[in-house]
Amino acid sequence: VCFLPGALALGATKGLTKKKAMERNLLTIDDLENLKLAEELANTCNAMYSVTATGLAPEIAYFHVE
Repeated sequence: VCFLPGALALGATKGLTKKKAMERNLLTIDDLENLKLAEELANTCNAMYSVTATGLAPEIAYFHVE
């Protein structure tokens, strides 16, 4: 599901770049939260690929958070 961060970001910015959406004051609080989530998910997805010897991420991953 590494496509999800891109889908969240596109929805939040209405298809524009983050910079253009911010310049045009198009981002709501919810949009900014979705952008932050998208960035965090993209970083996690990238990290999952980076830590494996094969360069492949697992099909399913569970995160234990308190």
